[in-house]
Amino acid sequence: MTAGPASPQDAVLRLAGDLDFQTAALVHQQVDLALAGRPARLVLDLRGLTFIDSTGLAAIVYAWRAA
Repeated sequence: MTAGPASPQDAVLRLAGDLDFQTAALVHQQVDLALAGRPARLVLDLRGLTFIDSTGLAAIVYAWRAA
């Protein structure tokens, strides 16, 4: 399933490296900042991630619920 390409009205967060207990708080902050601009959609580009732990998955769920 694909959501299609991002449009100029979308907020796109490109994540790279590890999404874990050390970086999840930063993702929360960036999600909140992105959503403050009232985008049409919030797109999380996870292609650059090399590791996700349970805290990272919780950050993704946070983004989904916030959007």
